Amino acid sequence: MRAIWMVRQVDPDYMKHAFQKHQAYLLNARHSFWGVLILTIAVITVYWQVWNFDFISFDDPAYVINTCLKVKNSDDSILWIFRFHQSDGKYWQPLTLLSHIADCRMFGPEPGLHHFTNLIFHLLNSILLFLFLRLILTDFWKSFWIAMLFAIHPMNVESVAWISERKNLISSFFFFLSLIAYCRYVKQPNRSKYLILTFIFILGLLAKPMLVTLPVILLLLDWWPLQRLSFQQNTESAKHNFKPDINLQKPLRYCVFEKIPLIFLSFMAVYMTIYSVIGERNLSPETTHSIKLRLANAILSIVVYIGKILWPFNLSVFYPYPETIDLWKLIVAVFLLIFLSFLFFKRFKSSPYLILGWLWFLITLLPVLGILQAGLWPALADRWVYIPAIGLFVIIIFAGEKIFIQYLPPQKIRFLFACFFTSILMIITWHQVRHWRDGMSLYKQALRATTGNVMAHNNLGNILMEKGLIDQAAHHFQQAIQIDPSYTKAQINLANAWIDRGRAQEALEIYQKLLKKKPGDAQIYNNMGNAFLQINDINQAMRYYISAVQKNPNYAEAYNNIGVALWKNGQKNKSMAMFQKALSIDRDYKRAYENMVTLTSEQKDTNQELQQLLNKSFQSPEDPILLFQLGQLFQKENKPYQSIIYYQKALELKPDWYEAQKNLAVSFAMKGDYKAAFAIFQRFIRQNPNNSDAYYYMASIRSRQNNVMEAIQWLQKAIDHGFSDWKSIQTDSNLSNIRSSRLFRKLFTRHMHDQNPEFHDKPKTRNSSVSLDNTNG
Repeated sequence: MRAIWMVRQVDPDYMKHAFQKHQAYLLNARHSFWGVLILTIAVITVYWQVWNFDFISFDDPAYVINTCLKVKNSDDSILWIFRFHQSDGKYWQPLTLLSHIADCRMFGPEPGLHHFTNLIFHLLNSILLFLFLRLILTDFWKSFWIAMLFAIHPMNVESVAWISERKNLISSFFFFLSLIAYCRYVKQPNRSKYLILTFIFILGLLAKPMLVTLPVILLLLDWWPLQRLSFQQNTESAKHNFKPDINLQKPLRYCVFEKIPLIFLSFMAVYMTIYSVIGERNLSPETTHSIKLRLANAILSIVVYIGKILWPFNLSVFYPYPETIDLWKLIVAVFLLIFLSFLFFKRFKSSPYLILGWLWFLITLLPVLGILQAGLWPALADRWVYIPAIGLFVIIIFAGEKIFIQYLPPQKIRFLFACFFTSILMIITWHQVRHWRDGMSLYKQALRATTGNVMAHNNLGNILMEKGLIDQAAHHFQQAIQIDPSYTKAQINLANAWIDRGRAQEALEIYQKLLKKKPGDAQIYNNMGNAFLQINDINQAMRYYISAVQKNPNYAEAYNNIGVALWKNGQKNKSMAMFQKALSIDRDYKRAYENMVTLTSEQKDTNQELQQLLNKSFQSPEDPILLFQLGQLFQKENKPYQSIIYYQKALELKPDWYEAQKNLAVSFAMKGDYKAAFAIFQRFIRQNPNNSDAYYYMASIRSRQNNVMEAIQWLQKAIDHGFSDWKSIQTDSNLSNIRSSRLFRKLFTRHMHDQNPEFHDKPKTRNSSVSLDNTNG
């Protein structure tokens, strides 16, 4: 009380100022709350429909569906996402893949919930952008309308409605967090805040390396609106009450020097990206598109991006890369870019937002202009302006306010006009989102919006093939080949369509031409085998199938087709082995699984119980108990390959089922795969460390491998965790390799000292005891 009285003596207005400051804080928080709420409503209104959307056949299988399959083996999945050299040649993005793995574990292959995750990230990004702008701009409405444009602009639909573009959303999430962290650091510089900024930046780079331009953007913000580079206050800053703290202003060299760690991380990200892509020879060589064409397309695409942001119609999932660019188009594009740059730099003192927005747009767009290209590179892509477009939104809102004040003086009219414009934009975006409901709708829109779109024709043809519309599919494949005669995928798909239509000779002609161009392509050999099999030339079919697996030893489809050919030739036992080989490569290969079940049901020696279960499995393929029972029967008949398949299927539906895990491990041991058997029990005890049976089985496996020391260690752990069936320890054949060892005798002697001498006369029996050679189910 005395301290407060003394303050009042010094400053009679102290309490008044404190109250006013508190009121301003509450008002600012209230405005921010309403801004966040309205942004949330707008985003959900436009994008809620994605809940019912499907996967897209363009990248989703590689990024999402294959990830869902890989996470079934949890040990491999975590290691896989951190590898530099990936089998698909995609650039390094471990954090994004980790998010897909989390989705797969929580939701499985349910597309609606994967879409929902994208929606949540876009909503968070819109809110973070708004909060960042509130930190650097005193004008609430400018911050709100810039964030609103970002939230509902049609150009951002691709990043949200396409599950595979999760990388764009997550990296942007950390981009905005980095901007907020930097503002906090600038306000009160210290090491801990800089470390937080650095950590967030690293997370963003792990999601997608496009964030490499962040250090330059931070330097741009130092100039305006943070004004850390100069004591001079420009006109626009004075108007909006930007009053930089003179104590926080630094020389340019200091601001550059403090960003050196971030710049180093950016260079590291660029190196790792190029390394991961080149490692798979996926970086397009200069001969694919000449450097002149790349530079010309880069310049032209900047102008096209500006046009599409201002007039967001005729948007496409893929814009074909041009073979040539007309000189007049390039001249117009260069002139327009020079003119805009001159205009904006001329007004950099009175309207610094022009330079900020323009440089933000150009700098953040630089990594995706296509100077370096990887994979199927488009002329441009809507998703690539998710962050760059913010720079143009800044220009639109700031310049728009000046124009509206001049021509629409009443504030209410300006507000109503802004609301009307927002409503129109939301309707346009809602319709654009609708195109992403499935692949057929998306590719039809791409064909309407572009010309010469080979990818859209080919992918639409694939979808029509899946629906059984062979003639329509063949038409689109032919259209793709007519546009680009060298497009191999469309030629293969057209040949496949002819096979489905019974026109094997026409398919063979296509394949033979392709083999001359690509003599090492395993898929072409496999498809030629299919064509010969259709005309009942089994010997020729086998010849090409065998060539396919020689070219690609992990080609599950080719092994399955060899099995079909052998089956037709009456060699059912060899056929079964091929189906098993296919499933050992890809245990989710449904066609091989169905072939194996059908072949098993046809075999004369199939017992009645097994026959009944196989018949039931066709009616209830998703019943884990039924699959488990099939595994048991095959295990009893000493057919570990078949039992493994059924136990794995059962565990996919019921992952924590211990009996299925145990029997699966036993089946692996029966066929001599002790490593796989041991790994199953290892995973189990990580989740159930007190299960004594699991330790006992691990001891049995090590004993069968003649690893005496480790077998005794696991046996001791089993006893320590309560294993008390000493009769099994004395008689189990799986432990025969260690019973003569000194360590085993020492263990047994210790037990005899601790137990009643009559213990062996009255052993405690265990129903769960199982030999690794024979299971009791």
